[in-house]
Amino acid sequence: MSTFKVIIVGGGPTGLTAGHCLAKAGIDFEILEGRPDLDFPGGTALAVWPQNARVFDQLGLLEETYQLSQRVDTKINILADGTEFSCNDMPKMIKTV
Repeated sequence: MSTFKVIIVGGGPTGLTAGHCLAKAGIDFEILEGRPDLDFPGGTALAVWPQNARVFDQLGLLEETYQLSQRVDTKINILADGTEFSCNDMPKMIKTV
């Protein structure tokens, strides 16, 4: 019997979700990430869109995701030098549609 190991490239949300699924299935895997740290000093946000929520629900992670999340109503885009170049309430509008 041959054994295999899955290699996941990228330790972001998709790679971590794939790793979680493989672990639940008992499949050996390795996650490769090029960055030394996934926590960006400039700030970042991960949005849970409907297709993500569906996968999280199937994995039994949706309720915990809601408990750990924070509602975002305003989107502000900032350049590397700190200059704000746009601001809108797109996240709030999506929730109302």
